[in-house]
Amino acid sequence: RYTDSAGHDCAYYDTTLMYPTNALDQEGGVNVLDMSDPRNPTLTDRLITPAMQTPHESLVLSRQRGILAAVAGNLTTQAGVIDIYDISEDCRHPVLKSSTPMGFLGHESGLAPDGRTFYSASPSAKTLVAVDISNPSVPVPLWFGNYDSHGLSISNDGNRAYVAGT
Repeated sequence: RYTDSAGHDCAYYDTTLMYPTNALDQEGGVNVLDMSDPRNPTLTDRLITPAMQTPHESLVLSRQRGILAAVAGNLTTQAGVIDIYDISEDCRHPVLKSSTPMGFLGHESGLAPDGRTFYSASPSAKTLVAVDISNPSVPVPLWFGNYDSHGLSISNDGNRAYVAGT
């Protein structure tokens, strides 16, 4: 959940198990909910850009910056597209800032506490990629490492990545 600068309360969830395996029986994408009335959430938008079609275990949100991001999480058919949305002004209708192939066969992700570095992890390709998203419209790759990285989280101080391999 996230509350934007106008006081809207929103939630986001992935509707896809792993695209395209369930494309015929599910709607696909990331659903955006207005949570003003938690007893009656209202669907306000559906994000269907490449990474949002199949974020798998990578959907992350920065409360500090009002950023929603994911990497395309299909291990065999996706190029690792990273989608970055601005949700700071109206979280009910995220604004796409970029959609770029920088995640290299993504599966899971992490986000620095300051919301300025996005990490894409892949156990099948054994990769971990750090991407500077200080300017969400122009992401810049920072580092590429060879790590079997199925699970990923970043420490509260932003100085460590905790990586779980397969």
